[in-house]
Amino acid sequence: MVSVVCHNALNRAVREFNLSEPAKILDKVTELVIETFEQGDDSIKDGMDIALCSLNTKTYELEYSGANNSL
Repeated sequence: MVSVVCHNALNRAVREFNLSEPAKILDKVTELVIETFEQGDDSIKDGMDIALCSLNTKTYELEYSGANNSL
């Protein structure tokens, strides 16, 4: 259940909110996941472990952000 909600939140962060920086994407995903679970009656005690990278193909700059995953 949490994986599906996180997958949808990742898609929304990138497509709907046009975010491209990994840290901003993960911040928005956190916000969207919390919103989703606040709407329901169930209490979720699960966390999200994710590593996200973005590569600028013009400058070859790599950005990294991780939730419970260090570089």
